[in-house]
Amino acid sequence: MPDIKEILEKARNFDKDGRIKEIVEKAKEKHLEFLKLYPFRERKEEIDNLTPEKIFNPKGEYFFYWIEHALKNFGRISVGSSQVWENAKNNPEKLKELLKIVVDDTKSISEKIDADWESIAGFGGDRLIAKKIVLCYYPDKIIPILSTNALEHFTEVLGIDYKNASLTKFNKSYESLLIGEKFSLMNELLLEFKNRYDEFKQWDNNYFAKFLWENFPPPKKEWYLPPYNPIENKNIRLILLKKFQDGKLFADIIEKIFREKDPKTYMNIVKKILEEKFNMRNIPAYEQEVIFIFSKIHKELGFPCIIELRSKFPDCIVTDSSGKEKKIEFEYFSSDFNHDPKECDYIVCWENNLSKEALQKLPKVISLEEFILENFL
Repeated sequence: MPDIKEILEKARNFDKDGRIKEIVEKAKEKHLEFLKLYPFRERKEEIDNLTPEKIFNPKGEYFFYWIEHALKNFGRISVGSSQVWENAKNNPEKLKELLKIVVDDTKSISEKIDADWESIAGFGGDRLIAKKIVLCYYPDKIIPILSTNALEHFTEVLGIDYKNASLTKFNKSYESLLIGEKFSLMNELLLEFKNRYDEFKQWDNNYFAKFLWENFPPPKKEWYLPPYNPIENKNIRLILLKKFQDGKLFADIIEKIFREKDPKTYMNIVKKILEEKFNMRNIPAYEQEVIFIFSKIHKELGFPCIIELRSKFPDCIVTDSSGKEKKIEFEYFSSDFNHDPKECDYIVCWENNLSKEALQKLPKVISLEEFILENFL
């Protein structure tokens, strides 16, 4: 566990190249676009104009496209299936009722999250969707870390005793708190910590969250949604075995990865490639980093010319090896793709976390994780 001196030293040396700041600034711009489209806090009456098609419409722009995809760098969630949004579309009056609770300034953060969200199938559990919506309307009050497990991890890293704080604030044990109460408590504690030190006081809440993710990431299983372990990916396992057969990996490494199922050993392999090839210290966590890597190796991927990078779908126009124009959409997970597949030729992602059956319905997927393992290990 790092001490406060180490944490503050990391803060002073954080983001020297401005990469994270750029991500955060772009996320702010996207967030302002969202608020112009859905200004529900200022004009609550507009919630009643939210038609089923505005709630979910895979052929156009819709409310939950912004919540899950367009604002992914403003607090990431991944629901795994658009059926969740279909459920909301089919229950519009309940959704409107919940949204009115979200933008009610007289209600606490915990009350908003602990409202009756589970009445819409897929909206219960850790209330990630509810947390993301509340974040979008109250960004100054929330550190955009949405998973309860991740919040517990970061408060522990910072030396914050959230269990004792629960007794003080709620007069009951942390374990007995509702999900919204836990979320509200840990956000309050993180904000208090952030505002206690000069190194953090002027930071945007999202920037502070990115600092924590970059420097003290929790085990992947605690925040990846849907749960995803690269060494359980069949393609990656086959690549690693082939590298072992070719003498590129030693037996003890393969033993740790396959028998001990140690993701840290695998991550260290990937980190070494990224550092040597791209001068990157960490494994990508954002879509912008996917674009960065693609820009470095687009020729090796079979796209000799980048014609245009855009802020709308599809993200990129390139030429292939035969000189034909192709359309590319960048995602972090392949499962993040939520557009008309007929309007796109390729999905370029970091991790391909979809089944063969799901991939048959999509444009061709290029996993940069798999490509760099295959070509640069």
